[in-house]
Amino acid sequence: MKKIIFTSVLIFASLFWRGAGSEVNAQTETIIAEGNASTIILDHVEKINDPAKTKDTTLPVPAFNYNLQPKRFSTTVMLDTIRPAKIGSEPLPKLYRTYARLGVGNYSAFMGEFYVGSLRSKSNAWGAHVKHFSAGSGPKDNAGNFSGFSQQNIDVYGKHFFKREILSGDFNYDRDVVYNYGSAADSNSFNKASSRQNFNYYAANADLLSHFSDSASINHHVNMRYYHLNDRYKTNEDNILLGVNAGRFIRTERIDVDLGIDYNHNSGEHDTVNNTIVKFQPMFSSNGKKFNAAIGINLSVDAGNQTSAYFYPQASFSYDIINHIIVPYIKLGGYLERNSFRSLTSINPFLLSASSFSMLNTQHKYELTAGLRGSLSAEIIYDVHFSRVQLVNAPFFLNTTWQEDLFRNKFSVVYDNADVTNVHGQIGWQHFEKIHVVATGDWYQYKMTNELHPWHTPTLRMSLLGEYNLQDKIIAHAEVYYLNGQYAKIQDGDSFSIVNMKGLVDVNIGFEYRYTKFLSAFLNFNNLAGQRYERWYAYPTQKFNLMGGLTYTF
Repeated sequence: MKKIIFTSVLIFASLFWRGAGSEVNAQTETIIAEGNASTIILDHVEKINDPAKTKDTTLPVPAFNYNLQPKRFSTTVMLDTIRPAKIGSEPLPKLYRTYARLGVGNYSAFMGEFYVGSLRSKSNAWGAHVKHFSAGSGPKDNAGNFSGFSQQNIDVYGKHFFKREILSGDFNYDRDVVYNYGSAADSNSFNKASSRQNFNYYAANADLLSHFSDSASINHHVNMRYYHLNDRYKTNEDNILLGVNAGRFIRTERIDVDLGIDYNHNSGEHDTVNNTIVKFQPMFSSNGKKFNAAIGINLSVDAGNQTSAYFYPQASFSYDIINHIIVPYIKLGGYLERNSFRSLTSINPFLLSASSFSMLNTQHKYELTAGLRGSLSAEIIYDVHFSRVQLVNAPFFLNTTWQEDLFRNKFSVVYDNADVTNVHGQIGWQHFEKIHVVATGDWYQYKMTNELHPWHTPTLRMSLLGEYNLQDKIIAHAEVYYLNGQYAKIQDGDSFSIVNMKGLVDVNIGFEYRYTKFLSAFLNFNNLAGQRYERWYAYPTQKFNLMGGLTYTF
């Protein structure tokens, strides 16, 4: 075996040497084995010795000759007009110059109303309004048996638009006739003529408002008002009010300054009272994408028989947490409120003459409010808040005594300090112009200083208002009001008794049918429950009443 391997090595070495130095003529090779091994014959294999060669071919670069021939091509430019983009909008509704409304109802009720005004104008606007509403009779089982009333109103107004300011003015006349038909006495002997009370109110207003578009400019608002009020019992009241507001932006912040002077002169058969309130209130406010904040002070001076100065801090803050859905807010403030014969008789028209009771202004020492407002959807909005108010010299109404009024068919005023807690809630739903619903509720808690209760003041007020518009052809509306029980203080000499007055529910509905754009008919049903409730003690209201009529535009 070793010999075979050795012989094979020699043969391959010989082949290698021959291939490197000379040509090979043999075609085969024979390997002879010794022993029992077989003889092997191999074909001759010769390596081709041909190394790779690179052939470099150089291509000639052709020569190009460029010859540019200048030639002008005549062109024609045609200009076309591009129409400006327009924002689509609904056409402005047509205005009509006059409007009339007439209605009649039970209790000999009659109502008439008339408007006349200018059409759409870029330079000015003017108008006039006249209204009459009266009822000849009322409840038949009350003390006086004549609870009729009469109201007349005349308004004339005008407005002129300057380039950067708006000048407006108006004149108002109100005439109200009421009868003091209720009495806290067990029996009475007064008649219709002796219980009559009438008020005549004259007012004139002038207003100048700027609207500079440049935020660096100082915008201003100047308002002047004068009114005169008199009644049947020789009460005369004159009031002059001047208000000035100026404000401007400093970058994203704004500074406003309010100055007000309120002068009131009241004279009666036995006394004359003069009083002036001066208010100065600077405010600094800042608004961001998510928040609104303001801070300032209210300095008020009450100048009458005695002069007093009051300082009320002002601050507010709100933050939009979720895209107007949840907006918490907090507010701190206070102010001095004017009490006048006009303001008190607007609440309770059955008052004694102004000279029969003192006239004090009410301090709102502080008002702290915290709440949430926002929108639950594109159609639903809400507002819920809690507030605490401290009042000084708040007015409350008492039935008169024998010493104040022989017939005891009027009311006097008593003042007291009170801490008032209020919880307010309101939610509104509006579905396009078709459905509109608003629900409101207020709960009050009074902590009195001297009096036992807040006389003739309900502590729970609720209302539900709704309107439905059927294709602008039939309009239906409904109103529901609820007031809880209230207290009345009946004085008899040095003693007094407390009357717990019942609460009331007032349900009203109405319908309007628009026959054309110019002519329509209406029918209103008031106090559907037919309750003879008392808002003021011994003064029952009308039961169920209705009124129907027509309106016409031309």
